[in-house]
Amino acid sequence: MNLSDDVIEHKDWLLSLVPAPRNGLWLDLGCGTGVDMIHLAMRQLQPGLRMLGIDGNRDAIEEARRSAHDDPRLEFRQHSLGTMIPLDDATVDVAYSHNLIECLPNVSLFVSELARVLKPGGLIIMAHWDWDSQMFDGSDKNRNRRLVHAFCDW
Repeated sequence: MNLSDDVIEHKDWLLSLVPAPRNGLWLDLGCGTGVDMIHLAMRQLQPGLRMLGIDGNRDAIEEARRSAHDDPRLEFRQHSLGTMIPLDDATVDVAYSHNLIECLPNVSLFVSELARVLKPGGLIIMAHWDWDSQMFDGSDKNRNRRLVHAFCDW
């Protein structure tokens, strides 16, 4: 996994918001290619902690499995997160989701499912960058406008 220093700093900060329990289950919803889970496993995964990543994209899940190098602590499943989370009630110690909620057709169902699978006293961390609030500043106002428009089109 080849991450820039800025991305590593961002992930370290975001993942530091929830301390990793010593055992139990850490759930990454919308895990994509598993970058956050693998990053956490390399940095601070406790020996008794399992991590499960779920994502609807089959290709992303296959890439995550390859990138995890058969680490037995990491599991990846393909499943649509627009439906029920495929776990029993009160089985998750930490639920994590980054840049997913805006993609879901039914946010209420997703939140209800999080509440259902989370153990009493469990933790949830959800993050999403508000790309509409980007700000560009500089003395070249024409360049700033081009940047704003390019960013919006992207």
